[in-house]
Amino acid sequence: MLKLYLVFVGPWVLQSLVVTAQGPSEGNTTNVTVRVGIVLSERTSNHRYDFDILSPAIHLAFAEAARRYNIHYQVHYGVSETECSRSEAVGKATDLIFNDHVQLIVGPACSQDVEAVGYLLNYYKVPWITGGGTLLETTGTFLYLSRFSYNTYTQWQFFIRIMQRYNWTNVAIVYNRDDDYTVANSRCKFLHSECIV
Repeated sequence: MLKLYLVFVGPWVLQSLVVTAQGPSEGNTTNVTVRVGIVLSERTSNHRYDFDILSPAIHLAFAEAARRYNIHYQVHYGVSETECSRSEAVGKATDLIFNDHVQLIVGPACSQDVEAVGYLLNYYKVPWITGGGTLLETTGTFLYLSRFSYNTYTQWQFFIRIMQRYNWTNVAIVYNRDDDYTVANSRCKFLHSECIV
């Protein structure tokens, strides 16, 4: 049985992901090599989880896994220059599975890409991790996924329950129009025009 490990350095915390129940401990002398595929977009100005931003953290995690657990990663890239494209993400993941025989996928980040790739990886039973998929209500359908992020659905459920509990009917949303993340700005525009509590 293949045992996969990844020490993941994300935006928030250094975490260890153990894909199977047992495996090497710290200081292990067994040399393990894992073929990992990275499915992310690059050079997209409005996504904080694109390849250009995450690549240093991912490679730092690989180095830490090698140092601590003697687990080495043979990295294969399925990086695209398109922003959030289901077909591109599924195509890149398929190429990594069949051409490079990867054992683990890192990414994608965009919610629609996470959903599309999820069904493919379920079918082929490939474990994967993502820091994205924040717009998905649940990832319970994806049996081999570990998501290192929140989902906005539960955040809004909490907000709506607070509004209902205290009978609040007016909301003021304060945000910065000058930030680099236009996705957040577009969500605020959506809320302003569409959200009725």
